[in-house]
Amino acid sequence: LVGAHRGHHLRPGLHRSGVCRFNRPGALGGFHPRAKRSFLAFGKVGSFSSNGSGDYSIAFSTHPKLLISYDSEEIEKTVIEVSNDYMSPLFLAVVEATEEAIYNSLFMATDIKGQKGRVMEALPIEKTLKIMDKYNARKK
Repeated sequence: LVGAHRGHHLRPGLHRSGVCRFNRPGALGGFHPRAKRSFLAFGKVGSFSSNGSGDYSIAFSTHPKLLISYDSEEIEKTVIEVSNDYMSPLFLAVVEATEEAIYNSLFMATDIKGQKGRVMEALPIEKTLKIMDKYNARKK
């Protein structure tokens, strides 16, 4: 985790994904750069996207003016976009929201049992907090 000696504490090769939902306008090409920003959050929490990790991220908008009606007879559609000069706050929001989602998923996870009896244990919270404290990696 951030500030900790990561190589000794985190398992590489786990799959990570990011889903970025916006209620802001933007052409389809504008979502790719936003989705890519989620990978910055993976690095902030200690991932280096190891070989075989299968990381991916998608982004989409639910803004009402971007909805395409299934029975529309329009040949062309006008799309509202956020000016390039105003994209940085959206990029920062993607990084911060993804980082928070990662921490939430790590600290709220429970043990699971999968196919062929494979078990994935939840993050040991107390041990994790001790490691973070050792490296001054959390605010108290």
